[in-house]
Amino acid sequence: MNEKIAVILINYKDYAQRYLDECAKSLDKADYPKEFVKYFVVDNESSAESRNDISRLMPNAEIVVNEENVGFGQGNNTGIKKAIEQGFKYFFLLNMDTVVDSGFLSEAINVYKADSKIGLLQSRLMLYNNPEQINSLGNLTYFLGFGFSGKYKEIWSDLHINKDYDEIVYPSGAALLISKKALEDIGYFTPEYFMYHDDLEWGWKSKLYGYKNVIAYKSVVYHKFEFIKSIKQFYWMERNRLITTLTCYHWATLILLFPAFVCYELGLTGFSIFNGWFKQRLKVYKWFCSATNIRKIWKWRRKIQNKRIIKERKVVWDFAGRVLYQGDFENIILKYIANPVFNFYWQVAKRIIFW
Repeated sequence: MNEKIAVILINYKDYAQRYLDECAKSLDKADYPKEFVKYFVVDNESSAESRNDISRLMPNAEIVVNEENVGFGQGNNTGIKKAIEQGFKYFFLLNMDTVVDSGFLSEAINVYKADSKIGLLQSRLMLYNNPEQINSLGNLTYFLGFGFSGKYKEIWSDLHINKDYDEIVYPSGAALLISKKALEDIGYFTPEYFMYHDDLEWGWKSKLYGYKNVIAYKSVVYHKFEFIKSIKQFYWMERNRLITTLTCYHWATLILLFPAFVCYELGLTGFSIFNGWFKQRLKVYKWFCSATNIRKIWKWRRKIQNKRIIKERKVVWDFAGRVLYQGDFENIILKYIANPVFNFYWQVAKRIIFW
């Protein structure tokens, strides 16, 4: 029996104008029965112009209006809640800057329903401009809290993978399937994240609560991925990295990793001075100096830790100790100093974790 699936896309400013036409045309060719699929386009910082663009390019979609830009996580929360009101029990979160394979939805739901322990599922993300190159086969969590794409720019055919799915550390939010049942356990995205690492936190909590995160190899999505370095990105990624580690790690793990965190913070502060991002670095620390924000972190942490059922060792064992390059550059200090030192620290530390 086919399941009703809500496909949720986020628009912001001119995204629909730039991306929606090609994305919508590929969705029209999807082989999943159309009577069981409904598209919801969440329009962040909505305007009459953006709503007109969406209606013109995707007339079969329901537009969910947010007057302000509430970010990636809260935008998806809004779309999911609207879909739940209409009786949907499966939600596929899809970036607008994608083109989907015709079987992306049917292959994803087939894998999802094959294992009751699956909480979050990611499609195989390929690079739009280089369709044989991988964008992500599931994302990796670096042990100090940030994430990056797995198998980035490797050639798919070289991997000779002949199975339907594998477990991963966490899924990319660019093409992600979740059920209502899993959502009720894992919870919605934390709105305060706004952008970056929302999916990392979701994946971390999913594993803590006893679910599997998986990659469905035959569900294929082509992503117009761009590695963008910006001051705004630096702020959100760093702030959210620290929030996630403070709320999701066991207290004993935080103590064990404290020296590595201190060294990393000192090194990154120097890096931010050299690259002109020091003001954003101070802005990150300023956020954590607020009593209100400290109370938020404590509240989030208490909720997550009280609900966890899986031992720390099992959850963090596959966390990465090396940072893999995601852009078209290579940092010599990272490659020859930071990666070897921090990886050694993590390989020792994770073997100490028995809790």
